[in-house]
Amino acid sequence: MSAKVIVIGGGFAGLSAAAALSERGCQVTVLEGRQVLGGRAYSFTDPKMGDSVDNGQHLFMGCYHETIRFLLRIGTLKLLKFQNNLSIDFVGGEGRTAKLRCWPLPAPWHLVSGLLGLSTLSWGDRVRLIYMHLALREYQRNKASLDDTTVTEWLRRWKQSDRARRHLWDLIAIATLNEDPDRAVAGPFAEVLCRAFFEGRQESQLGLSTVGLSDLYVKAAQDFITRRGGEVRVKSPVDRLDIENGRVTGVHLRDGQDLHADWVISAVPSIALTKLLPKAVAESHAIFQRIKGLTAAPIISIHLWFDRAISRKKLAGLLDTHIQWFFNKSKIYTD
Repeated sequence: MSAKVIVIGGGFAGLSAAAALSERGCQVTVLEGRQVLGGRAYSFTDPKMGDSVDNGQHLFMGCYHETIRFLLRIGTLKLLKFQNNLSIDFVGGEGRTAKLRCWPLPAPWHLVSGLLGLSTLSWGDRVRLIYMHLALREYQRNKASLDDTTVTEWLRRWKQSDRARRHLWDLIAIATLNEDPDRAVAGPFAEVLCRAFFEGRQESQLGLSTVGLSDLYVKAAQDFITRRGGEVRVKSPVDRLDIENGRVTGVHLRDGQDLHADWVISAVPSIALTKLLPKAVAESHAIFQRIKGLTAAPIISIHLWFDRAISRKKLAGLLDTHIQWFFNKSKIYTD
């Protein structure tokens, strides 16, 4: 008899987990509190312009193995367009421009070729890139060493200058972690760099969705799950987790329904999870007390429409501004 699994949250993580379990024969029920699926990665149609608008631009990389596996599973990987080789334009004030262009070389020389030619870095910064190679090797030997270290602290430890951080590393960290490098833990950032540097040239390739985020995965994932006997519910907020003898046995919905399952997966933000726990459980485990101390890291996206083309670039990193990235949706959707 197949296991019954409840997945709380119908965003990217929840639908990905539900699709993988459905493929393995589990009886899956996805519960989403809002009236739409997609979580923090959804799109909507602007009522005035009629265009699909993402709630925030998402940039993909070849080293996002689970993301690629999920989209391949539901049949929409073809809607992502990856670069042949890592290529990023950088634009700053007073007409300053720079280009990161990586040659089609084996790892790690593909990234070395691009970084050595990046004009926003001084020659001293380029020489000090050797320290980052050593830093990543050290991280691979002891990944727990960065559990209590921020990205900024880690970069300073390995002699990366303020200029190198502002014009290269911070832009990558914000794009991959969605958090200020002064606050973000260095481990996940180092993991992305390890994969991009050492696991193959394709790992560092950037990918962009050629459709709105919801069109990229929401309906395809929902269809994948329901075709295999699963269920995807919207407007079904969970009120609490049911726990017996130290084990989660199901959920209680705000409308009064009780749903039982062999396993329950939380795919909602950690702070939202603590609100679903019985008070005694939330107060008796240190991990939940630490979660309550977390603060939000909001992301601001600005969408502008122009009556003419303003750039031929699909994307660019912006130097020395409070806005880190520029995306040209017209070029992304049509090229």
